[in-house]
Amino acid sequence: MYFKTLSAIFDFDARRKDAEFYRNFIHKALKSLVHDQGRRFGALIMEPIIMGAGGMIFVDPLFQHLLITTIRSEPSLVNPTYTTPQSSVTTSLHQDAQRDWSGLPVIADEVFTGLYRLGRASSSSFLGPSPMAATNATQPLSLFTAPDISAHAKLLTGGLLPLSITTASDAIFRAFYSSEKPDALLHGHSYTAHPIGCSVANWSLKKMEELDASETSEWNKFRAAWSSPASRTSSDASTGSESVESTHSAGPSHWSVFPPSLLDTLSHHPLLSGVWSLGTVLALTMAPTSSGSGGYASNATASLQSRLLTTLDPTTGQGIHARVLGDVIYVMTSLTTTKESADRVGKLLLRALEEEEVEREQQ
Repeated sequence: MYFKTLSAIFDFDARRKDAEFYRNFIHKALKSLVHDQGRRFGALIMEPIIMGAGGMIFVDPLFQHLLITTIRSEPSLVNPTYTTPQSSVTTSLHQDAQRDWSGLPVIADEVFTGLYRLGRASSSSFLGPSPMAATNATQPLSLFTAPDISAHAKLLTGGLLPLSITTASDAIFRAFYSSEKPDALLHGHSYTAHPIGCSVANWSLKKMEELDASETSEWNKFRAAWSSPASRTSSDASTGSESVESTHSAGPSHWSVFPPSLLDTLSHHPLLSGVWSLGTVLALTMAPTSSGSGGYASNATASLQSRLLTTLDPTTGQGIHARVLGDVIYVMTSLTTTKESADRVGKLLLRALEEEEVEREQQ
């Protein structure tokens, strides 16, 4: 499928055919696994939007949205012994927000993707509204995609100190309230809630909120680039499949530190088979060569990684440190990176790719 804008990927209302396909696939898969093969599941664990160390895979948010809502609205798919409770599914919003999980507890691993790495405080918010953010107070909890449990780290302290947190819904949290020792959550570690880490995290979170809210923040420059008319069109690279354009205003809801013009140029580079960017992340997939295969075991990115370290910016005299995951190479900026710095990174990437292409042609 061909999307005309980044925001169109997240416009679920305009993607009804995709939704029908995904919903049927999820039903078929769960019925096979649970009802036919007899498998049992204790929770649904996912990295929202991006599978990080697994290969920087951009997962269709519509699929994750439907996986969560299907499991929550049809608990019998994952629990054959489930019986419908007596309470109405159209209880008030407040009651829904406090209600226990349905189907399976949903656990969001936002260690990498959370805390504005992708441009939002929570990457789970890309999958749909949370109960307390809804406007219709009679909608059931099953229609919402907020996780029951989520894990956060990395940017929590701005990368300065090791610290992580696990958040949970009130229903999950209260499951450990008991006068009996076996019911308690007894596991911990030596650095739980260490004061220096918590102090740095509080300061880091405060700064993130300021960057997000400030009208003079560098983030507004990045958002402006993705909300301009130029970011809403691209050269016609459609494969002939259905074209989708967001029915909502383009807006800055989905944006990247790297401008659309850079993404457009990279997407047409002969050495690349794919490119995506969201928030502070830019990931490139190298095109397979005649002498090697792609995938996680590939070494296709090794040469480009070395070249980025030695291709120095004429202004700063610095190269780019990039991480490789098989045939994928990616870079990330900090939350305080300026537009000028991001533009320099883009220019160095293009320069390194050009040099790599010339060298391959000479071999």
